[in-house]
Amino acid sequence: MRLSYIYRVSAGARLKSMEAIQFDHADGWRAAMQVALAEDTRAIDWFDVDLSESIAHEVAAAERIKALLASSPLVRVRLLLHDDKFFWRYCQRLVLLQQVYGHAFEVRLTSEADRHPAETFLLTDVSVVRRFHPDSHRGEASEDGRQRALCRQAFHLMWQHAQPAQEGRRLGI
Repeated sequence: MRLSYIYRVSAGARLKSMEAIQFDHADGWRAAMQVALAEDTRAIDWFDVDLSESIAHEVAAAERIKALLASSPLVRVRLLLHDDKFFWRYCQRLVLLQQVYGHAFEVRLTSEADRHPAETFLLTDVSVVRRFHPDSHRGEASEDGRQRALCRQAFHLMWQHAQPAQEGRRLGI
């Protein structure tokens, strides 16, 4: 399912391919994330403050990520958070996936220098769903290559300085 098949929540108009989908409320943010996770992709880079306003704790999101991880050894899921308490407490299905698919599912915490308010996003090979500021639900979902490249660059810069999450790690002893 591609972003071009989603309906604008506020207007109900069908969107053309490559047109950005604007949203300004939590339901639009969650719907756009569901569509992005439903796409056929090999990589998911997800940056959020703490996942509390996302779909991470929903069964459908965990099932889709599980299906992606099981589909190919090349699939990668990278989760970058400012605070991981919500993840460990309320996203038990994702925690289990992280333990089972530890080679392909990684969780890291941003460095202190990167903990300023910035846009949060869910990035796949096909699309990007971004919220312009963590305190607002305004954002857009797009298949635009330029927006994906900008988000990928920001993600990689933060990922390099991030620390692996300590809770939930297996020691292998």
